[in-house]
Amino acid sequence: WVTTLQQRYEAQAGAVRAEGVIEGVPDPGSQGAHPPPEGTLATWRESGRVSSPDGARVAFLEARDGTRNVVIARSDGSETTKLTHFDDGTWMQALDWSPDGSHLVVAMYRNGQQDLYVLGADGSDARPITSDGWEELDPAWEADGRIYYRSDEGGIPNIWAYDPASRSRWQITHVIGAAAAPSLAPEGDLLYLRANADGWEPYRVPATQVGPGAREAPVSL
Repeated sequence: WVTTLQQRYEAQAGAVRAEGVIEGVPDPGSQGAHPPPEGTLATWRESGRVSSPDGARVAFLEARDGTRNVVIARSDGSETTKLTHFDDGTWMQALDWSPDGSHLVVAMYRNGQQDLYVLGADGSDARPITSDGWEELDPAWEADGRIYYRSDEGGIPNIWAYDPASRSRWQITHVIGAAAAPSLAPEGDLLYLRANADGWEPYRVPATQVGPGAREAPVSL
């Protein structure tokens, strides 16, 4: 899982460019480039592809003209639907499905702020769950119903949690360097990456120390 955690962080950081451009459609920077046919999964440039909990759909971020939007499609590439329609430089970093597949959470840079937004899988009910001067990134909507994410509130990137039911949030890690890429293990432990002098190192917070008010005691892996 350590490799998977590192790959997830790299993908969220924008290091992964999708390979799924439709065959025969040139790169948009090359001569003769043209948009892909409507109704297909292919895009000029897409990233952050995630499957719905039931595996029937995928969601991804489509980048065109300096703007990223959320798109969903069936897992076979048919029935693509754009959920957001920004054309003003709005930039999205990562997204994830709710456990029941009804909503998505996305990290969005808009109007000079980096916040987290939740929207329905049909594009409805879009609303921010953070709206402040801090940077919130790396959202992961886990099986326990909580959204785990990275925030630099207080000046240092740490892992936080948000409960959609109560709309409450709390800080989990208290590192002095940086923490990123939260993910929940099947047994409920929180996994994340911590920055140190040699790069990123995986850590684990026991499930009993993830809830509100608990003081984490991370274990290096």
